[in-house]
Amino acid sequence: LSQWQNLWTPVNGDSVKGVLDDMASRVRECLCLAGHKEGGEADSSVVDMLETINHVMFHEYCFSGNISDFYNPENSYLDKVVERRTGIPITLSILYIALGKRLGLKIEPIGVPHHFIVCCRGFFNTSGDEDVYVDVFRSGQFLDNDEFESCFSEALNTGHFGLVPPSEVFARMARNLLNFYQTSFIVDKSAVIRNLLYLIHVVQPLNFQNTILLCRINVHLKINGRQTLAMLDTVTDSISSAELLELKTTARGVVEESCQPSEANAKRRLHLNHLNVMYRVGMVMKHKRYDYICVIYGWDPVCRLSTAWQMQMGVNLLPHKNLQPFYSVLVEDCSLRYAAQESLEISPSELVKPGLHP
Repeated sequence: LSQWQNLWTPVNGDSVKGVLDDMASRVRECLCLAGHKEGGEADSSVVDMLETINHVMFHEYCFSGNISDFYNPENSYLDKVVERRTGIPITLSILYIALGKRLGLKIEPIGVPHHFIVCCRGFFNTSGDEDVYVDVFRSGQFLDNDEFESCFSEALNTGHFGLVPPSEVFARMARNLLNFYQTSFIVDKSAVIRNLLYLIHVVQPLNFQNTILLCRINVHLKINGRQTLAMLDTVTDSISSAELLELKTTARGVVEESCQPSEANAKRRLHLNHLNVMYRVGMVMKHKRYDYICVIYGWDPVCRLSTAWQMQMGVNLLPHKNLQPFYSVLVEDCSLRYAAQESLEISPSELVKPGLHP
């Protein structure tokens, strides 16, 4: 998820694994010092192991729930959670589960509305018939069955409680990020939101509410018309027949517009009529306002799209309006866009001289 959202920044997954391995080794060491046989987990009660995990993770390694900055996007990225030692319930729970797995414990993710906990099945007392629920966000607080029912009675009564499969854990992390960006004041967040919606669609293709929202954004941006039509063909609910038909019609319009033939004669940038065209096909650019990285694959001496599109995109508000070169660009999120020359600048990566690239 972290790498998906940060395409141009390498994410070091080995560092996360390294910290988990170190914590597991430290848990074994603590268990041995407490009088258990070498190897720790083989001769320890599960409660002993969980208590030792809590001590190592929350006291020695200082992990904690990020109460003061709960909605920070970095709380959803495991590498950042490990680096900053703070996160939200779901990311801290994932680390707790991974740590338990290294120690031979089967710890399962449990979803409840607006919260996330874990469960170690059937190990709370000597009879072995009771579960241990652990609230990782609250420094590994233990809850037996009675305490759990007291804290989450509403979830139990409404059926919004249960074991969460890996695909749903991943989708829930993506939805957390999606909720943040949808309510944030970031100027251009459409690319980020579309990326997250597409990721959720890949993991949960039958989540039709998500699919419909993704299709609406594609239609609004006039991109991926054929893919949008294919997704809409799978939708069976969450939208009225009339709305679905209207959305499909608009998507077909996007496809037809993208299939319109281009100019027969090749344009030459150095032609006397095109001397104001500053950039060439293949250059890597950065959008000055929206910060996305893109590569130029075509250009026009002036804006060639419809007046309606220009009004919708605010071309008339630009200093040079539509009487300037416009570039067809492939954006880092794989979308195709049409950008004014004054809105683009050369990306730092384009300035790296041949032979000096690392």
